[in-house]
Amino acid sequence: NNGGDVIAKFYKLKNDAVFKAVFCKEHNRDLLQDLLEETLNRKVNIISINTPEILKNNIYEKGRTLDVLIR
Repeated sequence: NNGGDVIAKFYKLKNDAVFKAVFCKEHNRDLLQDLLEETLNRKVNIISINTPEILKNNIYEKGRTLDVLIR
C-alpha cells in the first residue's frame, strides 16, 4: 500500500466478455449506437440487440459466436 493509494484495474474492450457486458445490454443501447456511428461514420438505428450465438443447422456444423448481433 502506497500511503492509502487505490490502484484501479482497467479492463480493455478487446476482451469479448467485457465488450459483451458493456455493449450487448439493452440499457447500454446508446453506447452501442454511438460506437457504431463513430466507427461507420453514419447514422444507425438499432432495432434490436439479439443473442450473439448463431444456431447450428445440424450437428455437424461448427458453432459460431459473434461479439454482437444487431438488426
